[in-house]
Amino acid sequence: MKLDEIRRLNQLLKLLSEKIFPDCIHAMQTFIQACDTEQTQLLDSVHYLKNYQSEAQQAWYAVLQKINTVGSYDTVVFEDKLIHAVIMIMGNWVYFCSLTRKELTGLEYEFKNYYMRYKRNPPSDCPAELKGRLR
Repeated sequence: MKLDEIRRLNQLLKLLSEKIFPDCIHAMQTFIQACDTEQTQLLDSVHYLKNYQSEAQQAWYAVLQKINTVGSYDTVVFEDKLIHAVIMIMGNWVYFCSLTRKELTGLEYEFKNYYMRYKRNPPSDCPAELKGRLR
């Protein structure tokens, strides 16, 4: 293997260990603690991890729906208050509404990661609403 390939492989492994594996490891640890360790099965743990991802996906779809229906002028309230916290850490409601579809697609992964982290460890305070331009 060439030195350049080794460097790229190291960068990839670093990215995986920082971004993807912590979520997987946490999901597995939580599942194992919640169940009798002798009776856990791999398929159950995969299902548990998919639930985390599914909730993040549903939250993302809720954001896209509100962008399309409410827009940036009105204040918005999501049933899931974690969405408020994620949007505020990434910017604010007006900022999200000003993004193009391409830019939103680029933020989807980051949004889902923040959401899954907050699902595991909720912030101490979540805004009750996200202010629009007209407040």
